[in-house]
Amino acid sequence: MSEQEIMRRINEKLTQYEELNWIYDEEFIRKLIKRYRIDNWLLWALSARGPLINNFWAKIVHDLRTLSDEGALQHFKDKLRAESEIDLFGYLAELHFSAAFKRREFSVILNPQVDGSFADFKVKGDYMPSYVYFEVKTFGASRKFKENRLVVDTLINCISKENFPFGLFVSGADRVRVNEARKVAKKIIAHLKELNESVYKSRQIKIPIDEDRVIIVEIRPYRVISVIGSLPHFGHKKLKKIFQKALNQLPKDEPGVIIVVRPFEVDEEEIMDALYGKVAIPFYVESRTWGEPFRKTDGFFHTVHRVSAVITARPIITPTQFSWIAIAYNNPLARFPLSLDVFSGVCAKQLVPKNRSGNVIELEWIYQ
Repeated sequence: MSEQEIMRRINEKLTQYEELNWIYDEEFIRKLIKRYRIDNWLLWALSARGPLINNFWAKIVHDLRTLSDEGALQHFKDKLRAESEIDLFGYLAELHFSAAFKRREFSVILNPQVDGSFADFKVKGDYMPSYVYFEVKTFGASRKFKENRLVVDTLINCISKENFPFGLFVSGADRVRVNEARKVAKKIIAHLKELNESVYKSRQIKIPIDEDRVIIVEIRPYRVISVIGSLPHFGHKKLKKIFQKALNQLPKDEPGVIIVVRPFEVDEEEIMDALYGKVAIPFYVESRTWGEPFRKTDGFFHTVHRVSAVITARPIITPTQFSWIAIAYNNPLARFPLSLDVFSGVCAKQLVPKNRSGNVIELEWIYQ
C-alpha cells in the first residue's frame, strides 16, 4: 500500500471523530507513516478498515467523551500516540477502566499525585470512605519474544505479497533469527512457486533453514496465512516483579489497586500462584499418604497488605467487536479491604475472602 493510500485511509477515519483528529494531527501522521515498521500497531489500527476497527475507535472516543470533564483528551493525547502494541494497550486499559468507573457515577481523578509520584487514576463512590488509587502495568515480553514477533510479521508480509491461491500454516518461526527472516521467506516462496495446481490441497512441506533447523509449511484450502512462533512465558517470580513495580505509584496509607494488562494469554493458575502462593501437596512419610493441598506463603499478598486487589485485564478481539475482560483478585490480608460493589460491572468475576477460621481464610469466586 502506498503512503498516499495509507494517508487517505487514515484521514477518512479521523474526519469521523474530532477527538481523534486533534490527537493525531497531520504532522504526527506524516511522521508515523515515514517511520513505518511492521510491528507498528498504531499505524495498522489507524489505516485498517472493517467492523472491528470501527468498533475499536468508537469505544475509545466514547471513553474520551465520558471523561471530558476530567481533561481526558489532553491527558491521553501522548499516550494514545504509542506505536507499540504493548504500550498502547496499557494506556487503553487506563482509559477504559477510568471511564467505566465514571459511567458508574464514581468521582474520577486522572494522574493523582502520590508521595512525589503519580498514580494513573483514583476513584471514589458516595458510599466509600476514601479514594481508591489505581496503577496500570503491562506484562510486556522478553527480547526473544519481541524478536520472534518481528520474524513472524516479516514472513507474513513477504509471503502475502505473492498472492498464492491457497492458504498457509507456517510453524517453527521461533527457529528463525531476525536477520535471516527475509532469506527464509524467499526460500518458502521459492518452494511454493514450484508446486503445480494438482497439489494445492492440504499438504505439509518441510523446508530446511540449514543443516539443523527446519520450518514446516502446511498448505490449506482457505486463503489465510498463519505463522506460529514462540509464546511468552511468565513464571511466578516474574509476575511478582511486575506487581512490585506498581507499588511506587500507589499510596502507603490509602487503598491501592493494581491493574495488569495481559495482551498475551497467561494462565489463571499462574496469577493465583504469584498472588496467593504456590500450591503444595504434603506427603507424610510415616503413613505414606498425601495430605490436603495448600498454598505456600510465597505469594505477593502475603507481604504486601496495602494493595487491596489486583485486576488482570485482557483485550478481547473478534471480527466485529473490541472489548475487555477483567478479573479481580482481592487481597485477603488487605489493610484496606474493598466492598464487592467497587468492581461490580467492571470485572467479570472476583476472587474474594469468604470465611475466616483461625489462620485459615477461604476464597470464593463471585461472578458479576
